[in-house]
Parts: sequence; structure tokens; C-alpha cells
Amino acid sequence: MINNNYLKILSVVIALFLWVMVVMGQIETESMSVPVRLINAPKGYVAVSSVTSVSVTVKGAAKVLKNMNYSSIILNMDVNSLPSGDSARRILPEDFKTPLGVEVVEVTPKELTVTIDQIAVKSARIVPTFIGDVGQGFKVESVSTKPNSVEIEGARSKLKSISSVVTLPVNISGMKDSTVFNIGFRTEEGVKSIKPESVEVRVKMRPDIIKKDLKDVSVSCMDLQKGLSMKTEPRLTSVTVSGRSDLVESFAASSSFVVNCAKITKPGKYLGTVAYKSGVDGVEVLSITPRKINFEIR
Repeated sequence: MINNNYLKILSVVIALFLWVMVVMGQIETESMSVPVRLINAPKGYVAVSSVTSVSVTVKGAAKVLKNMNYSSIILNMDVNSLPSGDSARRILPEDFKTPLGVEVVEVTPKELTVTIDQIAVKSARIVPTFIGDVGQGFKVESVSTKPNSVEIEGARSKLKSISSVVTLPVNISGMKDSTVFNIGFRTEEGVKSIKPESVEVRVKMRPDIIKKDLKDVSVSCMDLQKGLSMKTEPRLTSVTVSGRSDLVESFAASSSFVVNCAKITKPGKYLGTVAYKSGVDGVEVLSITPRKINFEIR
């Protein structure tokens, strides 16, 4: 009976061990960014660090690492013992709060500059930033923000030199229509908080209308009877067109200028009115110089 119970206990232990092995899997490492939290600043003071996040390498079971996210690991740095002003604070293993079975094996940087200073509040203007190029044929007419300014809170000594805050980049790649973006801010050294945390960036678009002179444009004969041909293609001095920039470029590349030769039946010298053929809409031909041109048929 005792042997039978022993075998049952042993089988449970083996099953539990196998289950842990399946769940935990092999040990792996992973790199990630961890936000810096400064805690226990003296009353009436604020603590700010030279960086807002650190890069860490963690080691643990593959399954656990796979399920981690940005907030799974927390860096809580106790600054209660630091003096006023700027201090170098080394990042210690005990500063990190990690999931069970996960260990921080490397951190960059290894220390932070922490500023302990009296809390100050001031107004700062908003400076929007952008990445990418707007859609071809369009341009930005105006940019505005709502509100126009924000309230920043942080270390008094650091805020003295800050008059504006910069938004995170607004992606305007390929943009053609006016759009309102809701966007946050880049981190600023010495700034603890920004209120509101995000703003509206209004980007107003308009077509990029241009005027362009096409020089030395060739003229061909349209509907000329078989057996006849132009001796030489006459040239126009210039053609002035106006329209959206991308359409003007397409017009210049694909359009042809012609004289109607349908009624010409024999060789000779002729005078014809220049016309044009184009598959591009939205482009206005302002002038053709000369409008009438001499040409010879052979």
C-alpha cells in the first residue's frame, strides 16, 4: 500500500515537472525599451532625469518573454536620498520590477543624471514637426494647432530655457486633403508633464498651381495624305501653360502640337494655325508663340 502511494506521488511530481518544462520552454534573451519612473521626490520638489527610457536586455523563459509588453518591466528609481540639483544615479538591479522568472542582465545607460528642483509651471508655445512629402501636385497652405500653447511642469532651473515644446512627427506622406491630427509631444529634459498631453495639428492643403513656359516646341502635320510629308518640323518659340504642378509636368511630357494638314493635296509652302492634342485635363494653355506657323510639304 505504501509503495503504491509512493508511485502515485512520484507520478504527480513527474507530471508537474513535465508541465513546467512545456510551459516555460527554453531560456532566451530579448532587448526592449523601459520607461524611467522617478519616485519619492521630496515634497514641493520634482525629479526629472536626463532620459525618459533605458534599453535593457532581459533573460527568461521564451513563453514568458513572448507575452511581455511595454509595461511588463518597470524601472522605479527612488530619489528620496538625492540632494537638490543634478546628481548621477547608478541604475541598480533592485530598481527593476520584472515578471516572475525574468531577469535584467544588461541596461544602457548604466546611470542617469537626475535633477531635483523646486516645481515650476509655465506656458510654452507648440511647434509642430512633420515627416514625409505631401502628394504630388499639392502643397501645405497653412498649419495651426489647437490650443496654441500648453502648460509645462518641471524643474525650475530647466524650465527657464524652455519657451516651446515640439510635437511628435506628423506623417504627411502623400497627403492631398486638409487633415486634423491628434498628436503628442517629444520629451524635453527637465519637463515632468505637459498639459494637455496631446493637441490638434490642423494641416490645410491646396493645389500647387504653377505657370510654365515650354521652349522650342516641335510642330507636326495632322492628317496629312499618304505620299506627302513635312520637309522639316517647324518649331514654336514657346508655349505657356498653367495648372497643378504634377499635371503640368504630364502635359509637357505627353502633349503634341500640330497643324491641320487634311486639306493639303500637293507639295508646297503653307501657313497653318497651331493646335494641340493632350490627354491631360486640368491644364490651361495660356499662349502659343507663334500662333500661326509656316511649313513646307514635299
